Amino acid sequence: MSDSSEDTIQKELDALARVFAANAKLPPVGSSYFLATSGVRLPYYLNLTTNLLIPSVSRLAAAHCKRMLHEMIQHVRESSLIASSRDIYCIGPETAGGILVSQVCQAWSESDEEETPNMNFIYMRKKRKLTGTLQHIEGAPFITGRSSRSSPALGVWLDDVVSTGKSLLDGVKLLKEDYNINIVAALFLVDRSSDRKKSFKMKGVSIRSLMDEDAIKEHLERREGSEGREGREGSADEEGAKIPSMAVDNVDDALRRLPLLALLTLLLTLPSFTSLSTLFWRD
Repeated sequence: MSDSSEDTIQKELDALARVFAANAKLPPVGSSYFLATSGVRLPYYLNLTTNLLIPSVSRLAAAHCKRMLHEMIQHVRESSLIASSRDIYCIGPETAGGILVSQVCQAWSESDEEETPNMNFIYMRKKRKLTGTLQHIEGAPFITGRSSRSSPALGVWLDDVVSTGKSLLDGVKLLKEDYNINIVAALFLVDRSSDRKKSFKMKGVSIRSLMDEDAIKEHLERREGSEGREGREGSADEEGAKIPSMAVDNVDDALRRLPLLALLTLLLTLPSFTSLSTLFWRD
């Protein structure tokens, strides 16, 4: 990889870090942390699902996930002498991982397929459905029809954040026991390494992330300094605001501030509304 390519990658990852920090939730006044499901006290909540619903951010995140998936799968195939004709399953767990795997699937092009053949994408629920198909995973029928007796398959775990690693451990166990899918690699957008008391490793699983939380903390510290304690939750600093974000949190409040006449004028300028109005006010 050329120096210019590395510089571009670093600049784009830094752009992602800025918007992740801009959309992170900081504890409200009177509290110093959020309590995670794992029991870990979080000084900030990344709320990465929000970022994956911003088109420009999701495109950039998906592009870098694709880049790293190619690298990781190539390494696994070369080091384990796995034929390129063998299927690889990319699994995204509910919720953020499911959104992310869908976006990577949509962005997976013919050139991606040529570089890394036989990639398949799977959405994994937190719990198996209790009605209908009773499925725990969603994907092509030849995937959802697998069982513990199926021939071994290779999988890559794709999710937004790795913290204590419990979700990954649980997912690896379930996929092996129920579908005979062996997770050989795991990719995350962010590694919250400070949430762990010791380094996290899994035998036979290559674990990587687009960035460590330190890249986000740098921008969070600037944001906290500029915002202070009051009114900081849900707002973004000037730097982060340059990146498309969920800037308007309360549309209803904004509409209430509009005079009625101005609101009607605004609606009547919309082509769809104007066409609809002729159905009711035709002479």
